[in-house]
Amino acid sequence: MKNLIFQVNIEAKESRGTNKKRFVYGRELFDYSNNLAEQYASRIGADYFCLREFWSELGRDFYPTYHKAFVYELLKEYDNVFYVDSDEFIHKVCPNIFEVTQEFSSIRDNIDTPAGVKRNKRKNEIHSMDGNWKYFCAATILFNQEFYEKTKDYWKEELHYCKRLKSGQHDQSLFNVLAYKYLGKYNILGREWGTTSPILKNMYITHYGGPTCKEEWQRCITSFEKHEEKHYG
Repeated sequence: MKNLIFQVNIEAKESRGTNKKRFVYGRELFDYSNNLAEQYASRIGADYFCLREFWSELGRDFYPTYHKAFVYELLKEYDNVFYVDSDEFIHKVCPNIFEVTQEFSSIRDNIDTPAGVKRNKRKNEIHSMDGNWKYFCAATILFNQEFYEKTKDYWKEELHYCKRLKSGQHDQSLFNVLAYKYLGKYNILGREWGTTSPILKNMYITHYGGPTCKEEWQRCITSFEKHEEKHYG
């Protein structure tokens, strides 16, 4: 099996997507994340690749967050690709994802609180998806060959649909629509694989959710390093 850890770190000025969501480029934070992910790849015997230039297939018409669709190029060579956002930090205790599962997998975007159920329902309605679909987060995704084979002929069409829709979910909409329509399922990873909650012991990946200034970036890095030193030495 050929396995890959994949990230996107494309330098771009602050911009806004289809709604008020901000995309802020944080070099220090992203580079730190990339270094951790590359170490993780080495530790588990996987390859590592970070996309650092706009992909010609999409160009600058699409914000960097959309360029994780480059996974379709990578899946021509790799059996499994584990995508991790560049505002996520992988902990020392993170197990080998490819030994945990090789199903198409992600983390639920909303938990089953009243507010979470309401948000999930709204997102499903926007995309005409069944109410039982558990809308997932696009920050941590394990892609496999089944997903590739069943969606590779449709992703461009769905990409332009999601961009026109102006739902505010961007690439997250794209991968949910593809999984719902053409795969019909996904494996739900526990929130230890990418929650934005405060750092807890035995977290695998912490998602910082896009801090917007250097002071916040450094606080994230400092907090992470203190956590690692305290719990794992």
